[in-house]
Amino acid sequence: MNCSRLTLQEFTIKELLSVYETYGPAFFPSDELKPSATILRLYDNGLYRGFGLYDATFPTQLAGYALFVCSSALPGALLDYYAVLPQYRNGGIGGKGLALLQKEFTDTCGIYIESENPACAHTEAEREIQTRRIGFYERNGAKKTGAKSRLFGVSYEILYLECRKSFSSLQTAEHAQNIDAIYRAMFTEKHYRENVLLQP
Repeated sequence: MNCSRLTLQEFTIKELLSVYETYGPAFFPSDELKPSATILRLYDNGLYRGFGLYDATFPTQLAGYALFVCSSALPGALLDYYAVLPQYRNGGIGGKGLALLQKEFTDTCGIYIESENPACAHTEAEREIQTRRIGFYERNGAKKTGAKSRLFGVSYEILYLECRKSFSSLQTAEHAQNIDAIYRAMFTEKHYRENVLLQP
């Protein structure tokens, strides 16, 4: 696929759930997958959006997808899941997709990204994959916030992509406050209390 033909289309809730349920188990560890009912609840509450990456020449052929926790009331958008389908990988689509998403979210300060923390990997193979993933985001403009989180037993480093220049002036503690606001919107009070740990 020619990256210059890549387009972004927002999903309906039916499309979003279909893509999540079809591809999520293949692309993400089971402990990182939410119940579909949780995504539906967030969507119904105006806190979730999903986008498909498509080749403009073949507008029904999905090349990748991005799912977000976001709303105008939150201090940034959280990239919940991002994946490029295997047959379209290593061609620059992942980076081009991030650039398109930055333009989509110009009404917010920036995009937060949770990436598994290599320091907490169980094996060397896991560490290498997680380090490469962070490297991918950094090569495409993401910066580390310095904040880290642990959600339902999974440890993450938190990065961000600017959508407004003012976002670059934020310090680690300010990023952590923004992430905390997003987490509190995502989770019930009980789930937040029992399963969320934020380390600014």
